[in-house]
Amino acid sequence: MREKAIQLLALPSEGLALFRRGLGLLCILDACLRLPSAVFWLTDLGVLPRSLYFGLFEDTLCWSVYSISGRPEFVVCLLLGTAILGAVQLAGRSKRWVRVALWVLLLSVQNRNPGVTDAGVPLLRLLL
Repeated sequence: MREKAIQLLALPSEGLALFRRGLGLLCILDACLRLPSAVFWLTDLGVLPRSLYFGLFEDTLCWSVYSISGRPEFVVCLLLGTAILGAVQLAGRSKRWVRVALWVLLLSVQNRNPGVTDAGVPLLRLLL
């Protein structure tokens, strides 16, 4: 009886795998769409340098991996890392740490410049 109830309520593993692959594709698209304007939005050379960022958001609990360095090379490497982790997720070879790393990188890009986020970024973060 108990096994039958679990079978009725359980989600099929094929559907969850397809959902995770879809999230990987969305992470790849998000990183690739951010790459052309990354220097302007996410570095010290752009609209919100880290010195101004730390001054504006010092009282909040916002944190970002992108705040470690303001160099364009560092930001591009993080975005490429996000795309690579998304490809691993898309291939279906991901472990839990890949999804956690994608979540951290997505949260970081959102917190680095909160003025350029739309409703899609928090939704993707929640789905991860």
